[in-house]
Amino acid sequence: MELRSLQQEIETLISFPTTPEAEWVKCFEAASESAIAGAIAHWKRTGSGITGGNSDNVSNKREAAAAILQYRLSNKSIATMVALEKSTTRLSFVMVGLAVVGLILSALQILL
Repeated sequence: MELRSLQQEIETLISFPTTPEAEWVKCFEAASESAIAGAIAHWKRTGSGITGGNSDNVSNKREAAAAILQYRLSNKSIATMVALEKSTTRLSFVMVGLAVVGLILSALQILL
């Protein structure tokens, strides 16, 4: 992703209004992982001091964005593990098949 477009996506996320909440969630669900991480980093910097009421809003945004990002990355990890499990199963069947062919060829060689 181009740096300039990533920065624009981060700025869009940062400035997106939190109400209505459903629209805010949809906006973050449609964003890239890099942009969400950038928005979280921005809110971590701006919400790090004790500033009264504003820090609660920043903290809530940061926690919600982190939850969306964590959910997405968890789903990707699960999908990867499922794909690896399927590949491993196929590979196991192939190896068993090759072992059977090897046994048959060994038996034929002994008999002939």
